[in-house]
Amino acid sequence: MLFTIILIAIAFIYLFISFIYDYPKWIIIFPLLISIFPQIYNHWGNRGKKEGLEKVEEKLQTIIDQQENQDLSEEKIKLLEKERNEIEASLQEVNNKLNEERISKEELIKDLKDDTEVVLLIKHVEGNKDEPKPIKDALKSRGFRSVNYGMYILPPYLSPHFKETEEMNKWVTRNILKKIPEDHRYKMSIMFVDLKRVLVKEHGENHMKSIIEKLDFTDLVRLERLNNFIKKKKNISIMDIMQIPHILRLTEIGHFGYNDKKIIIENEKKILNEIGEKLGTDELKTKDIPNISQTDLVGILEKHQIKNKEIIAKDIIINSKFWSQF
Repeated sequence: MLFTIILIAIAFIYLFISFIYDYPKWIIIFPLLISIFPQIYNHWGNRGKKEGLEKVEEKLQTIIDQQENQDLSEEKIKLLEKERNEIEASLQEVNNKLNEERISKEELIKDLKDDTEVVLLIKHVEGNKDEPKPIKDALKSRGFRSVNYGMYILPPYLSPHFKETEEMNKWVTRNILKKIPEDHRYKMSIMFVDLKRVLVKEHGENHMKSIIEKLDFTDLVRLERLNNFIKKKKNISIMDIMQIPHILRLTEIGHFGYNDKKIIIENEKKILNEIGEKLGTDELKTKDIPNISQTDLVGILEKHQIKNKEIIAKDIIINSKFWSQF
């Protein structure tokens, strides 16, 4: 970019001189256009392309919206549930990693300044003790997180940007209240609040605490903002954390043979290193795994005495393709 600016400056100087001494103007204009074209293309041509984290947020929101469809096949229901679980599990890995790195929530909040507003819902009453809880079920299906008794928040990566109260009213009615039977007894409040101003207290605690202490990092801010903060602090990328392979997650639960799960837990790092060596990479990501042949992967699993090596190898390759889109 700096090189382009220098070229433009030189071009203007040359054009100014050319008007005085009648030099040919095409000599500088043609090379200048060639030099700045890539910059223009990158700026305008890539405007519509979404970054990886934005794609993750959009994909999760799409899955949740699709799960609202009552006419889905059983196969589609299972696929959506699996994809949603995969994204949510990877977000939890992000939170675990940031806790290990001792990232400060207080510093994050200061860095965010005023960008800590989320949808907060308080469920005051819902039916009797042994009755179904359709509001609780609806909140869970939409991605709300329970943070205190009867208190739920919608994480920023799932929160719409409400400009007016009426917009929020319509969203709540469409996505939550329409699922509640007319005769169901309940009382609830919903608001768009600044998390820094919310205090909570549970039985046995001595004083009110900031709700931020009870939340995960990914509950506080959109993923891109969080990513910018931790890159600045620790040079860590959220997408790199989300792309760390986990063989147990990539394998269907019913496909483990006797002792397979235990062997994988004990030897996962070795297995992943061998896959990386086969693919010629030192930093294996989940999206890289589909590039290995099933034969090679079966051979690696066989070395570690995995009983159901063929079906597990097939699972790993097929399920890791999900991460190739990010």
